[in-house]
Amino acid sequence: MFIPDIVQSGSNDVTLCCQYSSFENSSVHWLFNGNKIPSSQWDSLNSFRISEIQGSASTIKQSLLTFERVTPDMSGNYTCKLNGGGARAEETKHMFVFSPENDFTLKINYINKLKIVNIECTAWGLHPRPQITLEVDNRPVPKQVQRVWWRQGTLYTAEGTADVRGMTRGKHDVTCRLYLPQADYTAIMRKYVSVGNEICCGAYAIVSNAITFSTAVIFVTFFNSIS
Repeated sequence: MFIPDIVQSGSNDVTLCCQYSSFENSSVHWLFNGNKIPSSQWDSLNSFRISEIQGSASTIKQSLLTFERVTPDMSGNYTCKLNGGGARAEETKHMFVFSPENDFTLKINYINKLKIVNIECTAWGLHPRPQITLEVDNRPVPKQVQRVWWRQGTLYTAEGTADVRGMTRGKHDVTCRLYLPQADYTAIMRKYVSVGNEICCGAYAIVSNAITFSTAVIFVTFFNSIS
């Protein structure tokens, strides 16, 4: 039985394969979390097909369950159940569907009078529950606040915020690190901040001469192969 361990949401034509010895009047049924397919847990737009092909020998066949497009709600246990010839057999494997960010932002504001650099990082459309961490010069920012909540169905939104005080003059690396634990997936948004002389502009104004921002750079690391 072949089922991919991890699949990215939105992947097309994902196929699960169950190979078996064919007997007279034998039949194969697919189950999702112990229930018949299609599952009421799936999005109504998810479509699939079940087909059968001949295996390497005349008595060997393969039952193929193919999804046109996978979504996170399709994560779960898939069972191939064989009946026929007086014999019964079944095998179950787990498939996990993760969703990387569909949007990822890093905002930096300079609060002039209070001498604070405010950092705000947000990512949308995530699954499973993400972790988000803010860093300055490759060190975690103290007293940062992380919030994670459901936004739509099984998808999460993650936000990290922090106020950094006493940032010295010069160039600093501000990083937002997004991590999806079960998928071992990491995405990084980075901006370079140059702190210089203050000029007057009221609190909460972005003082362009006192703090400047480079173009953001995104790094993505995915440690598992996507089938």
